[in-house]
Amino acid sequence: MKKIFKNFLSLGLASVMSQLVSFLCVSYYAKILGVEVFGEITLAQQIVLYFATFTLFGIQTYATRYLVKNKNKVNETVGKIVLFRLLVATLSFAIICFITLFMKRGSDFNKMLIIFGCTIFPIAVNIDWLFNAFEAMKHNSIFLIFKNVLPAVVIYVVIGLYKNYMVIPVATFIGGVLGFLYQVAIAKYKFNVKFKFKITFDEVKKLCIIGSPFLFSSMLSMVNNNADKIILGLCGNDHGLGIYQSAYVFISFIISIIGLLFTAVFPSMSLYYYNKDKEKLNVLCNEVAKIIAVISVPMFVGGALLSREIILLFYKNEYYDAYKPFIILMLYVSILFVRELYAYGLNAWGKEKKYMRIVLVSSIANLILNIILTPRYGYLCAAMITLVTEFINLFAMKAEASKVTHISMYKGLLKAVVPSIIMGYVILIFKYFSINVVVTILAAVAVYAVFIVLFKVITIQDIKKVLE
Repeated sequence: MKKIFKNFLSLGLASVMSQLVSFLCVSYYAKILGVEVFGEITLAQQIVLYFATFTLFGIQTYATRYLVKNKNKVNETVGKIVLFRLLVATLSFAIICFITLFMKRGSDFNKMLIIFGCTIFPIAVNIDWLFNAFEAMKHNSIFLIFKNVLPAVVIYVVIGLYKNYMVIPVATFIGGVLGFLYQVAIAKYKFNVKFKFKITFDEVKKLCIIGSPFLFSSMLSMVNNNADKIILGLCGNDHGLGIYQSAYVFISFIISIIGLLFTAVFPSMSLYYYNKDKEKLNVLCNEVAKIIAVISVPMFVGGALLSREIILLFYKNEYYDAYKPFIILMLYVSILFVRELYAYGLNAWGKEKKYMRIVLVSSIANLILNIILTPRYGYLCAAMITLVTEFINLFAMKAEASKVTHISMYKGLLKAVVPSIIMGYVILIFKYFSINVVVTILAAVAVYAVFIVLFKVITIQDIKKVLE
């Protein structure tokens, strides 16, 4: 657990800061450009996101797991995977260019879509999975600074001065390239990785077969997270999409932070499983479950009670209605936090096919419901569909993960309820006296921290164990 905590801290500070800067940048240009333009930018980003996922091809999960067990095969593995992804990226970019021939949104949108399409090439050559396998997460944190912070600064300046939103995809591309150059330098000079860019047709076929289950499940997950936005955008509801995305920006930020925890524990979850060390695996999973329980319950309570104030803190009044989907999505992300433990477990334990079947069911349900209901009922309906289908994932993945190890999640969640209710009362009192939302959040966190110790949700021994 000590090593995992070190990994989490290595990823933590720089990653949180880079994601926070990126989040603030998005909320800034959304405020400057207005709801309609923000909705249009979101549509282009969501379309390209599918092709970015296709470019990754799910290989990063396989590569991390493979190198954990075969660190003597780093050189050949890195070269093959980078070349493979570049081939997929080239195909993806060609399809994006082809799509623009049929988009009836004007030349500016098509230009933006093509430039965003260029960002899949830095994604293709991203080797963060290499550092995950080496459990050298600090280098991924620095990579995120190049990838997120530097582009955010450029976007902030240009949008503020000229309101030219084309800078967003351009800066994103440049940030990705700079991040990759940093990765290459570290891999070559610190880990002595020798890049051997050679791949045969048979190896391409092999990677296609290996990556297909991961890719399929990732694409299906994208349906759960992004189909609603694309449907809103393609229906011409840029205003509704802008409102919905302004709420979702917060959720994406939270999900990225959640991902840090699971990225840090993934190598150990895989290692303990393949070493057949069930005791260590069980201890690890239950320690993580306790952390999840302590965070997820108050996160929803606080987010729901302060939804209006949070939206207006970062956006103009034209985004006020975003508080409605924000409440629904806060419940969704709390459920997702719980579910991710089972999801990462299934992938770490080589059970990606079972994971894929579960996501297939929820994605089909999500897509059908969005196609039928979202064009008519809008973004609130889209948020509800996202929440409902996440429950499908939760219950099904828990059932599968329980066949490997017993994870006591619900007990921890229940123990966090009373401190969260007390925290909720504090928030309501502060709201009654119109106290600043930032001060309210800080006070709520402090009160909750005190009461989880008093109610022994987290003991002093637990804190010492983590610090050790």
